[in-house]
Amino acid sequence: MPSKAPDSNVEDAVNAYLEGANVLVAARAHHVGSARLSGELKKRGLMRPVGHAQPATVVKRMENYGINSAEVAALYRAGVSEKALAEKYGTSRQVIAARLRVEGVERRGRSAAQQLRIDSMTDDEIGLLVRNMHLAFEADGEDVLDTMLRARGLNPVPQLPTGRYNIDRAVLPVAMEVHARRHDPLDRAHRGGYERKRIHNLTDWGWHVHYIWTPGGVISDAAADDAVAFYERVKGAPAAPGEYRVVRGSGELVASGRGDLY
Repeated sequence: MPSKAPDSNVEDAVNAYLEGANVLVAARAHHVGSARLSGELKKRGLMRPVGHAQPATVVKRMENYGINSAEVAALYRAGVSEKALAEKYGTSRQVIAARLRVEGVERRGRSAAQQLRIDSMTDDEIGLLVRNMHLAFEADGEDVLDTMLRARGLNPVPQLPTGRYNIDRAVLPVAMEVHARRHDPLDRAHRGGYERKRIHNLTDWGWHVHYIWTPGGVISDAAADDAVAFYERVKGAPAAPGEYRVVRGSGELVASGRGDLY
């Protein structure tokens, strides 16, 4: 004998029906018997007349379940998200969306919702969001660089611990770094010149350093070719102080030198 579908499935099926699906489609989508779903809809007074789909009428009937459509619309216009509204009323986002349509409220797209979120954030929260985005760009860039180097015959070691640092991709004796922030990695002022000190220390320890500076996270074939050419040139060169080379994601040279950062 087949097991009875859990109540959560029934609620999902009811929500799908309220979104416009017919009983059969909603029931099948959420593994609920159509007879059970029909019975639940009739019990709640939500069943649409045969051949008619009138979400306004259906939603108005649902006011009996403690969710006022006008209130939902007012909160949404004030900036409360669909997700937060669904949590507040103990329902699904689909039901909230149906309420908004009935009230004639234009739903926010992803970009508008993101802008609203940013507008409500403090400067510190925005700073943290931007830093996290940069870290995500760098992580993606490192993986892209790894693939491009392997396609060119090299075998980079990811996140090699060296002193106080982890080298993004190491191909001895070259430390290959991806810099996804807007500021120049050789900038003396930003973050106390952290990247500049990093390059200085790595070259002082005998590494040759290749930096790809790509705020947009894009690494071109030209940049990857430059990294490989740099490796081929310095792999037999004297160690300390090592050489450094900074190029953009396009492959354009920004700066190069040997042990002359301080």
